Amino acid sequence: MKLLTGCLVMILMVSPLVSTGHAENDLSLYINDQEITADMYIENGRTQLDGKVVTDLLGLETKGYVPLREVFEDNNATVYFESSTNTIYVSKKEELSAEDIVVKAEEFMEKQNTYRMTGEGEMNLDFDLPEQAPEETSSEQNMTFNMKADVRHDPFSVFVVQEMDVPMHDLSDEVEGSKLFMTDEKMYQKFEEDTWIVSELDELGIDGMQHLMNLDPASSLELSKDYGVDYSLNEQVVIDEEDYYLVNISLDQDGFKKLLKDLYDMDDMLDLYEDEEVTKSMKEVFDSLDITMDYDMYVNKETFETTKIESKIDYNIEELSMSLTQTADIYDYGVELDFVDIENTITFEELHEKQMEQFEEEFEKPEETTKEKPEELQGTVAEKFNFEIIGIDAGAGIMHITSKAKDSYESLEYFDSMHASQNAMEAELQASIENEEWVVATGWTPHWKFSKWDLEFLEDPEGVYGEGEDIKAVVREELEKDMEDVHEFIDEFYMTDEELGEVMNLIDYKAMDEEKAREKWVKENDEIVKDWVPEDFDGEGKEVQLGYMNWQCSIAQAHTVKEVLQSYNYEVELIEASPALILTDMADSGIDVFVSAWETTHETYLDKFEDDIEVLGPVYEDARIGLVVPSYVDVESITELNE
Repeated sequence: MKLLTGCLVMILMVSPLVSTGHAENDLSLYINDQEITADMYIENGRTQLDGKVVTDLLGLETKGYVPLREVFEDNNATVYFESSTNTIYVSKKEELSAEDIVVKAEEFMEKQNTYRMTGEGEMNLDFDLPEQAPEETSSEQNMTFNMKADVRHDPFSVFVVQEMDVPMHDLSDEVEGSKLFMTDEKMYQKFEEDTWIVSELDELGIDGMQHLMNLDPASSLELSKDYGVDYSLNEQVVIDEEDYYLVNISLDQDGFKKLLKDLYDMDDMLDLYEDEEVTKSMKEVFDSLDITMDYDMYVNKETFETTKIESKIDYNIEELSMSLTQTADIYDYGVELDFVDIENTITFEELHEKQMEQFEEEFEKPEETTKEKPEELQGTVAEKFNFEIIGIDAGAGIMHITSKAKDSYESLEYFDSMHASQNAMEAELQASIENEEWVVATGWTPHWKFSKWDLEFLEDPEGVYGEGEDIKAVVREELEKDMEDVHEFIDEFYMTDEELGEVMNLIDYKAMDEEKAREKWVKENDEIVKDWVPEDFDGEGKEVQLGYMNWQCSIAQAHTVKEVLQSYNYEVELIEASPALILTDMADSGIDVFVSAWETTHETYLDKFEDDIEVLGPVYEDARIGLVVPSYVDVESITELNE
């Protein structure tokens, strides 16, 4: 938008209507290097300008004479007076629309050609459960992820590495980083350690992507507007003492579906199904799709460099709802990037054939293949354990580690890992303990089973299961100044394995409502609570925001803290989120307290926000995973399991 230039042209054309000469002070006025003829005079050291000029230039309703400097500076212009020539210079930047800023930002990216991105986000799933699902099964799944990417515009290349944390019971099962590499013709995905799955973009039905890659920023903007993309300019923000535009970009359901249909040739893809009923069903699913996108771009006002984007996508289809939020930093513009060398490629068809061959091989074996037990192991410790390790779901992180342990310890060579649900594992453990049978199982702390049964971890001299780690309390930086008593309480808050296990036992094993469970425990452990809180502890209705994760231990810790605070007249709001989002909000002076920060597991986030949060002492020590046995079992180390 070139509003000022247009106004100047009009003024020059009708200058006789404005003024016919200089004021008595012989002042000269230049606006954006254009000389303007106007009546002016200096009074008390301030230049007064004919209001008619202001009306014509800025569209402001003015009468008489107005102070020149104040009027223009109030309208985002700079004013400079050159005393030697009695000349006033006014520089006013052209107003940019949201669309203009986006084009300039993309032109900056193309000119730099390369950049890097790092980001983190959260995916929340909510789905309908089948009627036969167990009562304890949750219909919600929350996952956090981290992303790194290298991007080059010409020739087009993108390399993305992503890691996702999936809550599994009390553990966070970190999935190995998935990798994707894309050029303007091919896409490579890495699902196995040494194998890349290669696909031609045209074979995937996304020919439209290649067209979009080759569009210049202005044409790309026009095309996006055809799909209903909305651009709006929010209030400017300041980051590291620099001014930034904040541009919001959104796309509604209809526009998104139209874009998907054109980009991915959805009609042709759906028609690939040979079964007409399947094709009809898939089209009905696509028609029911409800998806919207909204994201913000942070663009430097001087350079038009985009340094951060925040995005959110909401997705609803039949029985599934998904919300995906992500924050990404963009940096290292113009650096030389070394992209991954692609070797050992395989197509999806070849991968499918390979998987089918493996399945057929396994299918021919009616039982899990285990090593035949040699006669010399009869009467040994291993036989007393029936050569079995009682575990949980096969996909859980602790089961993957147990598989590695079997490769690291000769004592586990002839043991079989028995996969089952967590409930089934606990039932098997309980039955064995009641009969005082020898049993070894996977275990982790904090967990209620350690308060219910006398269990011990087996020594792990090879360190396969890793070392224990402390769980820390974290508070926002200003909490001690704002609520000194709460800060003192959280700094003293600490639960032993038995104490935390009791709360978890009430909630998880006895299926008690969280509110009733915390009330019962706090009431029965009044002396412990008194050691946590300062004298004359009284919140007088002050509000405290308390973050927690959807892990059994974090739920128990947060509800215990909430009950204590409420009993001392505090208003407490529980906020469930991922550690990344909790600590991000806390660093921004939001959430006050988080008592479930795992010292090693969450180290990345704790280090990132160390200047904006305060890490207090441990609330739980030596949280760990490994193999456990009842205390009556006369074995202390994994190395003794075949003696």
